[in-house]
Amino acid sequence: MFTLFVFMLVFPVFAHAQGECPLSHCPDGWVTFRGSCYYISDNVSVDWTEAGHHCQLHHADLVVIETKEEDMFIRSQLERMYRLSNQHAGEEFWLAANDQMVEGVWTWYTNDTPLEYTGWYPGQPGSEGDEDCAVIASRPDNGNLVFNGWHDAPCAARHHPICEISSGQYEPGVVGK
Repeated sequence: MFTLFVFMLVFPVFAHAQGECPLSHCPDGWVTFRGSCYYISDNVSVDWTEAGHHCQLHHADLVVIETKEEDMFIRSQLERMYRLSNQHAGEEFWLAANDQMVEGVWTWYTNDTPLEYTGWYPGQPGSEGDEDCAVIASRPDNGNLVFNGWHDAPCAARHHPICEISSGQYEPGVVGK
């Protein structure tokens, strides 16, 4: 019995030390997926640089989407939030990807690594001059709002940030909405 008690006391510390961010430990208003916490700032509309600052205020970064499963999770969260919301058609949400350093070479600003997974909409990224930052874009589809893929956008445009606290980044009591 004593061993079980010690395990119950130590395991949460061990889990946090391993960088897990389970649902019970994400800040209020954030959602969890595979060890990261996410916050969709639908009430904030800022340029790409300010979006990064907004996330940093919450001890997070703009979202880095590394797998198709993570991409589908983020899109499903957006669609759930905006279900039957055609008045929000055209809404776009900032990602951490950009090609500001070298045109056509897309990297994550958090670590300057090239994108391994991408969820670009067909024909994207486009070749227009100043569209150097990535967003997830929406469009109406049969009365629903669909988030159909990544687009490149001008970094000075005003869109909503999606923030992520990745594995190992979360400190309970520090991060807040």
